[in-house]
Amino acid sequence: MKRWPIRWHLFPSYLLVVVLSLGLGTWFASRSIRDFYLQTQESNLEATARLVSERLSGTALDSSSLQWVDPLCEELGNLSGHRVTIILPDGYVIGDSHHDPRDMENHAGRPEINTAIDDHHRGSSKRFSRTLEQEMMYVAVPLQQDDALTAVVRTALSTDAISRALNRLLRTISLGGVAIVIFVALLGMWISRLISRPLEEMKLQAEDFAAGNLGRRLPDYKAEELAALSESLNKMAAQLDERLRTVIGQRNEHSALFASISDGVIAVDSNQKIINVNTAAAEMLDLDEDAGRGLSLAEVIDNDSLRWFVSRAMDADGIEDEIIIDQDTDPRYLQATGTALLDAQGNRRGTVVVLNEVTRLR
Repeated sequence: MKRWPIRWHLFPSYLLVVVLSLGLGTWFASRSIRDFYLQTQESNLEATARLVSERLSGTALDSSSLQWVDPLCEELGNLSGHRVTIILPDGYVIGDSHHDPRDMENHAGRPEINTAIDDHHRGSSKRFSRTLEQEMMYVAVPLQQDDALTAVVRTALSTDAISRALNRLLRTISLGGVAIVIFVALLGMWISRLISRPLEEMKLQAEDFAAGNLGRRLPDYKAEELAALSESLNKMAAQLDERLRTVIGQRNEHSALFASISDGVIAVDSNQKIINVNTAAAEMLDLDEDAGRGLSLAEVIDNDSLRWFVSRAMDADGIEDEIIIDQDTDPRYLQATGTALLDAQGNRRGTVVVLNEVTRLR
């Protein structure tokens, strides 16, 4: 299984949280801004309708007023940027800033106009205008003279204009969000690198420790967890260095002691491969004490009696016998003793053969 560096585990999670947070924040913000913008536009339409109502206040309106009301609607519409329409209580249109009222159908039944006529307060709606062939937002307010409804002033604005304005705003917000994501991604990569770098240094140092390079030490990091880990690794390295020096010293002592023994000593494993040979045994058997290690006894010693003795010693707890070497030329007599070679757990891992030359005694 492929393993990834820790920064590639931290960075995607960090970036995902940021992207989700920005995405949700942008979505809520865009909805709030859209609602606020629509409410603002609706309030602007109502304000325009109220101003038109004030302009027409105190004026009697009927179907004959079309000649002067329609030009007034066109003037007020140009000034406000909104569509302005004047409708009589029976739905007859006597003025419109964007269309000839004589060609317009009766507006009785429009939701915003019904609200203004029936409830005598502001009415609003959004729908498709067959006259202008586009989606519109409508606000209608009643025009009253002496507590009597004389007309309805309606203002309207294309929702396409609202959508374009909102889209521009959302594009600005989106571009800002993308810039923030890029900045946060770079920042997250830098932070992930800061976190992972000490761990990489510890990994490399641990590999040095495993290779036996115990002299170096890790620095003291500022983060509490990293500082504790580096301190533990440094203590471990110091203890390993001390124990290794102790083991090497003991090994050298044992090697010197093993080499100084006057009796010949041969240690073989369970497969009769030579583990160690001291100097005395090498001289007795005419061997190279270093070259023979790791080789089988049959490859190094050309003496059937000694090989047969070792084979018997592998299965015995302790045996003794006399072995003759160089029997045809200058016979030499060796007193051989075989004992079990045990490991630290007490399990038998081979045999130790001790050779004592008794030729002069014989």
